[in-house]
Amino acid sequence: MRKEWKKRVEERQREYNKYYYVNNKERIKENYKRWLEQNPNYYKDYYEKNKETILKNQRAWREENIKLDSVYVFLSDKNEVLYIGSSARLKERLSAHCCGDSSINLTAEQMVFEYGLSKIIYKDFTQYNLSRSDLYYLEGYLKNRHNEIIKNKGVSISEDKLSKSKEYLLEIFEKTNYQTFDKLDRYFK
Repeated sequence: MRKEWKKRVEERQREYNKYYYVNNKERIKENYKRWLEQNPNYYKDYYEKNKETILKNQRAWREENIKLDSVYVFLSDKNEVLYIGSSARLKERLSAHCCGDSSINLTAEQMVFEYGLSKIIYKDFTQYNLSRSDLYYLEGYLKNRHNEIIKNKGVSISEDKLSKSKEYLLEIFEKTNYQTFDKLDRYFK
């Protein structure tokens, strides 16, 4: 009960803030301008005062979002292939997909409701130092083996831009095991 009340209060506050901003844009700009004149070094001082924390947070973010060359697959609860993609930054890409900020234009919740999304699996090829063309080749290879339910433009592969031979790419594809993306739940409300 308390959570529902808190949620309603927060929602009303957001609505009011939006309404206030829309109806008082000039006033807000003027107030900010006046405040900035009174506090000209605020941002510089804030940075100097919090420099260690800011740098620590930036390092943590970079470590969390390290390069992860991957080919990934969205699977339904019936183990059907919903979508196949590739990315050099897997976590960022999956976050974009799950928030509806990608070419498939569906949030994780919508994919669960409409297609029965149950998990996302991926193969990590980071150790092989693949080019973007190599990842596209592996994505295309997987798309040719499976019939995706959520269709997207196919990837265009320029085979002369591959950094490795096709045979080698298929060999590492077959020997690399799938892993499960274990943060899917965070995208559900």
